[in-house]
Amino acid sequence: KIYLINEIYHNTLVVYSWVEEETYYEEFGKVINDSGSSIPYKFTIQKEDDEYHVVTHKIPRDGSYYEKDMKTLFPRSVLKQMNKVHIDGTVKKLLFDIETQKELYYGI
Repeated sequence: KIYLINEIYHNTLVVYSWVEEETYYEEFGKVINDSGSSIPYKFTIQKEDDEYHVVTHKIPRDGSYYEKDMKTLFPRSVLKQMNKVHIDGTVKKLLFDIETQKELYYGI
């Protein structure tokens, strides 16, 4: 989910988003969930010609650093929205989207 896109220089963008990711593999005809995460990201993206390239990405550190990093990485308006991802349906929708993509990819 993208919360905010800021152009910081000509053709350089900062994107604040929440990323839900899951990895799968197939074994003996079954689709196995290997790993996953649900985490906020700050991406720096450059546009060259008609293509976009991620130049950097940052995520908050674990544990006691998490709250401080969140305040450092994300604007207050984005933080307010991110603090609700588990109650406003954001994570649920992202998981549904992943499940749909998994079914299409593996034909299940």
